[in-house]
Amino acid sequence: MLYQARRVKRLAVLTAWALAAGCVTPETSSTTCAGIALDEPLVLLESDLRTTSGLGAIGRDGCLTEVAGALALGADTQLASSAGRVFLLDRDAGLVHEIDPVALRILRTFPAELAGEGRSNPQDAAVDAEGRIWVTRFEQATLAILSGGDRIDTIDLGAFADADGLPEMAGIHIAGGRAHVALQKLDAAAIYPPTGPGAVLSIGTADPSDIRPIPLIGRNPFNRLAPAPFDPSLLVVATPGFFDEVSPDDGIDLVDTGAGAARQLIGEPALGGSATEVRLAAPDEGYAIVAGPEEGVNPTSVVAFNPETGQVTRTLARADGFYHWGLELAGRHVVVGDRTPGGARVLFFDRATGAVDGEIPVQQMAPVSLRALR
Repeated sequence: MLYQARRVKRLAVLTAWALAAGCVTPETSSTTCAGIALDEPLVLLESDLRTTSGLGAIGRDGCLTEVAGALALGADTQLASSAGRVFLLDRDAGLVHEIDPVALRILRTFPAELAGEGRSNPQDAAVDAEGRIWVTRFEQATLAILSGGDRIDTIDLGAFADADGLPEMAGIHIAGGRAHVALQKLDAAAIYPPTGPGAVLSIGTADPSDIRPIPLIGRNPFNRLAPAPFDPSLLVVATPGFFDEVSPDDGIDLVDTGAGAARQLIGEPALGGSATEVRLAAPDEGYAIVAGPEEGVNPTSVVAFNPETGQVTRTLARADGFYHWGLELAGRHVVVGDRTPGGARVLFFDRATGAVDGEIPVQQMAPVSLRALR
């Protein structure tokens, strides 16, 4: 069936998660300030990319409070936010944690996979009008809908997969009674090269059988489907294709959910590499983290670009390796995480000038994801 309800043995899943988490560092916390005032607070996710992750909260006063170890989170984690709620996806454990981004604690935990189903690898989460949590699952052909307790509903998206039978779901955004789900369409058997252009599926939240595909221009839609603040019907997504090559077909795509069509905003030749994260601030103002095509290194930069002209307008920062992780807009600031060894920090750029307005050295682990709290 396309849309089916099942039950999962919650205790078994949570026990497996606890065992998989392994040893973590003792609970520690620290507070560091940037010396600037912010228009919006943020939540920060940190990880050592080996064993554990931790959370941090950045207040309007520009001060970061970090907590590491106490939450027993795995190393492969990601933040998601939707409808005023914040989630942390523990991909290795197959769990979705709803968190309090101010108190930095877990409010409740949902399993993202069924007992005996196999690894789900949840990628992103969004909340519909009924309060249900829709979760994209990279290693399953079905999208999960979590309603609380031990209930998991699924929507089969296998009809939109490539030859490996998996559509490789990535970002999700829900608005106007429709869920928009990015499909990467990668070849699992060949270590995940893209098999062709990606797609976004527009799915009715009240009638999940109503699925309308929107072809993308670029390949491998990566990370978040981010709504434009000036028009919520527009979603922007990075389409990096292969990270080690520059292709004019890949870059950054804009999805018009009302028209059911996508177009490229800027290509990789103009970007100078492959976009990993992107946000739009205005019709003529966007920001992206870009990974260069140097194999095994992929040095990152943070750039401003004009979506109307398809050109980079300034470079805000450069790194020698794949070190920029986490990009967010917070009022007059562009906020970026920097994992440079020995100098991990959060950077705040002034949107008007492109200059660094402040920075916060992180004390626990290096940043991987950021979300503004609106």
